[in-house]
Amino acid sequence: MTQYIYILMLFSKVSIGTETHISIIEAELRLDPVSCMMKAQEINSGATDESKLATCMPVLWSDEVSYD
Repeated sequence: MTQYIYILMLFSKVSIGTETHISIIEAELRLDPVSCMMKAQEINSGATDESKLATCMPVLWSDEVSYD
């Protein structure tokens, strides 16, 4: 069976000198795209320059494995 799963990823901005990097701090598996996007929007709506950022990434998942 092939389906999409969704990964809610939380990032934090890290500034070192004049460079700014984004560092992943947490990831969470979600099966429902709506709840994943709503949680990301909730986190991002309160985001400031120093807070966490969130994104929801779809991943195609299949339990039909074939190795060449």
